[in-house]
Amino acid sequence: MKGAQKNPELLKCLESHIGLISEVLVTIVKTSDSWQQKKVKKTMLALAIFTKLGKTALNSETKNAKFTAAFEKGGVALMKAIEDECIKDSSMSNLKGKIKEIKTLVTNS
Repeated sequence: MKGAQKNPELLKCLESHIGLISEVLVTIVKTSDSWQQKKVKKTMLALAIFTKLGKTALNSETKNAKFTAAFEKGGVALMKAIEDECIKDSSMSNLKGKIKEIKTLVTNS
């Protein structure tokens, strides 16, 4: 993400693939049980990709409507997947902070 802040072409590429990145992260959240005892930590690290990309892209000068729409759609899907996992497994309740962070980014996009 730091490289994308200084390289507009890299940022544009990441922005164009936000839908795919979101889908992959939803799959990661849904299959987090495979990490067993490290699932919360590893899931948090994966979700950090989405939030950092969102912060970087939304603060850039090249922000466009297509990215914003895809980011909002991906954010909503991620929040739903996280909420479902929190209901299924109480140890995942630490991810509720990520829900708030994603919700703030989506609201401000």
